Amino acid sequence: MEKYWQIGFLLTLSLLTRFLFLNYPSEVVFDEVYFGNFASAYFNHQYYFDIHPPLGKLMIAGVAKIFGYKGGFNFQKIGQEADPKILFSLRFLPALFGSLLPVLIYEFVLILGYSRRAAFLAGFLFVFENSLLVQSKFILLDSFLIFFGFLALYFYFLAKKSGGPKRKFFCYSFSAVFAAFSFSIKWTGLSFLGIILALLFFDFLKAKKKVEVLKVIFLFVLLPFLVYFSVFAIHFSLLKKSGPGDAFMSEAFQKTLIGNKISKQIKPLSLWQKFTELNLVMLKSNASVKTPHPYSSRYFEWLYMKKPIWYWTKSLDSKEANIYFYGNFLTWILSSLGIFLSAFLPIFKRRPLPKILFFGYFLNLLPFCFIKRVTFLYSYLPAYCFAILNFSILAESFLKKRGYFLLLLFIFLTFLLISPLSYGLYLKKETVEFYRSLLF
Repeated sequence: MEKYWQIGFLLTLSLLTRFLFLNYPSEVVFDEVYFGNFASAYFNHQYYFDIHPPLGKLMIAGVAKIFGYKGGFNFQKIGQEADPKILFSLRFLPALFGSLLPVLIYEFVLILGYSRRAAFLAGFLFVFENSLLVQSKFILLDSFLIFFGFLALYFYFLAKKSGGPKRKFFCYSFSAVFAAFSFSIKWTGLSFLGIILALLFFDFLKAKKKVEVLKVIFLFVLLPFLVYFSVFAIHFSLLKKSGPGDAFMSEAFQKTLIGNKISKQIKPLSLWQKFTELNLVMLKSNASVKTPHPYSSRYFEWLYMKKPIWYWTKSLDSKEANIYFYGNFLTWILSSLGIFLSAFLPIFKRRPLPKILFFGYFLNLLPFCFIKRVTFLYSYLPAYCFAILNFSILAESFLKKRGYFLLLLFIFLTFLLISPLSYGLYLKKETVEFYRSLLF
């Protein structure tokens, strides 16, 4: 019964924090200027180009349609006024996934074999993490990527604990599908599939029946590819008309679009050829994003949150409202320290599972050491989630009851301190300057 009370408490807090002021500001915020237009394109069927795979935008558009959105709003610039109903319909799904994430994290800690106390601490830290809150409240994609990634890991470990072969097969299949969903949002989601494949490789080295492990590995290669390809097939079937994305594609690709002005002699591409070309163009475009940005940052700056991202601002008389992508600095600092400490503390030698969290952290961070394109603090979120999990297990192992509850209290108070910059509340300009001097 205690478990269900804890889950209900976390879910209630998470829903309240994510859905509070969801249609505020009733203006375009940060990258909504891109993802809002991309989601809207599925209503007018005009082809667009994005450097990320299409699943996240497809999901947002699908749910917005249920709410009655018919497209037509043009997301032109940050700060542009918009109908609150339109924004709510497009922001709803990221907020929902952001709300469900702490509950998933709670279950994930339990499936790893840790206590409900550790699971609750992890879920609580996720609920009151300002950066995750901000990234869930707008038309952005990271809440999908992280949720699907951890859901894939959850089903992988559930399969390991399952007895019958049929149950194992279904759990592994769900894991493979959700891993595919993660990197069908953004390619950085491949890290979750990478973790699973690495674990399977070690299983293969130790296994007596190596053929059985090879079958599972094959499942985790074939099924994600089929899912990923299917997402693009749906994407192409909806974007039938010539549109603003034409300029990125070859004439043979454009030939497949209604309303194109390409010579009749050009032969249109097949579905497979379109899939291949688009992914190659995405790869090239990702690598070429090198234009400097005032809020860009490098991987080594993420550990101490050096460059928060300014998402939105509005002035009204003597007051000013701001939204920053800025984390709960207490959780951020403790999680970073936990990563360094976990390599040396004896508990991690006695129990092997935290090494998976340690491995997950670095697998999500290390690729950015070699990426030369412009990167931002939100790119750290998948790695940061593993750092929070690592710290939660570490802290629960050493804190007594009083210290445990004091930690929860201080995390909550720090969240409240930063929340005006997460929700975009109007403050006196002197107070805003105080925040900037204090936090930045």
